[in-house]
Amino acid sequence: MVASSKAAPGLSSLADFDKPEIILAAKTGATSVAAARKHMPKATVRMFDDEAQALQEVLNGRAHAMVASAPFPEQQAIRNKDRLYLPLAETFTKEPIGFAVRKGDPDFLNFLNNWIIVGKTDQVRGIQRPGSIGSRAGRRPRLTPLDLALLTLLAAGFGALFWNMEAPDGRAREWGVLVQYLVRDDGRPGLLLQGVFTTVRLTCWSALIALFLGAGAGMARTSPSLYLRLVGATYVEICRNLPPLVLVFLCYFFLADQIAPAIGLQDALRTAPEWIRTVAGVLVGRVEQVDAFVTAAFTLGLYEGAYVAEIVRGGVLSVEAGQWEAGRALGFPRAKLLLFIIMPQAVRNMIPPLAGQIISTIKDSAIVSVISIQELTFQGMQLMATTYLTMEVWTCVALLYFVLTFSCSMAAGRLEQRLHRRYTI
Repeated sequence: MVASSKAAPGLSSLADFDKPEIILAAKTGATSVAAARKHMPKATVRMFDDEAQALQEVLNGRAHAMVASAPFPEQQAIRNKDRLYLPLAETFTKEPIGFAVRKGDPDFLNFLNNWIIVGKTDQVRGIQRPGSIGSRAGRRPRLTPLDLALLTLLAAGFGALFWNMEAPDGRAREWGVLVQYLVRDDGRPGLLLQGVFTTVRLTCWSALIALFLGAGAGMARTSPSLYLRLVGATYVEICRNLPPLVLVFLCYFFLADQIAPAIGLQDALRTAPEWIRTVAGVLVGRVEQVDAFVTAAFTLGLYEGAYVAEIVRGGVLSVEAGQWEAGRALGFPRAKLLLFIIMPQAVRNMIPPLAGQIISTIKDSAIVSVISIQELTFQGMQLMATTYLTMEVWTCVALLYFVLTFSCSMAAGRLEQRLHRRYTI
């Protein structure tokens, strides 16, 4: 049970809630209704279609408390600690859990029965297994000091192996030479680090373009208008079924030759004030390569946007039909229904695939090296042709790419967990 701090302050027992003036909220058809009527028969029980509505009744102060199955009350008390509290030290009733099994499937039925037997046995013995009854579901295993030590030794072993590996001609690998291509002696970025910065710029601009185009195409594909659905589907099918390298050549050698001179961005930046050129250098890199950079960013954004469109479409369609019906019943027009009801729920489902698509954008940015964009792969090829340190250069390039993609993956994972804790009911 979870109670309202404002409507029911200081109540701490079933007897305190077993009064005619007390209003309890519960989900229709749930066993919590029967439990509330059994243990607090004098109180008034109001039933709602789902737990979210019942909880909102308590938050609004129209009900004193809500009765629900654990751990829902505990979660809401933690999430709304300034408005809710747990009046009872522990659950006041326990009930069996039922599983629905498809008829004519004895194998799964036997598996389920054996799982229950093993779980009960483990409870008696005080053993907890991952996934067994009484175990903490969803708990991530933590690294122990022994795990960290073993991982450190393993990493050191691989590092020593690569460091001491000899080249085919018998000479030692010259790993130390790469330091000057990361950071120069005067502290300025070396060729490889400059390539990393260009890759980051290219990824950011491409991702913004892809999100803009993908969101538009994805919403068009879910539109009730046949024309918009056809436009969105045409864009997605064309871009998804063309090799990205071919798309780069088409945009660079044909579209850019017509559009870039008409815009005149590169010529304008050459004659711009010094501070504008400085800002442009931070945002797009070298001024003399602005046209090529913009073409590369647009091409990557165009290609990745087709996949983002499918992610957006899937996220919108993943929202329950009841949410659409509830919004329409409240009189929301389609635009506001999407903005305030559907998209906040859909975005949570989109985050993992969108993170994967951004990581793909980082990796796909290597393709634009064929039009002389000086990103990480291009700098690696130039450095290899100059130093002939093939193994050393490409190992360093691979590690730099891994740092970029793994950082994005970790950030997306943290964001997903934060949204899950904040918004999951």
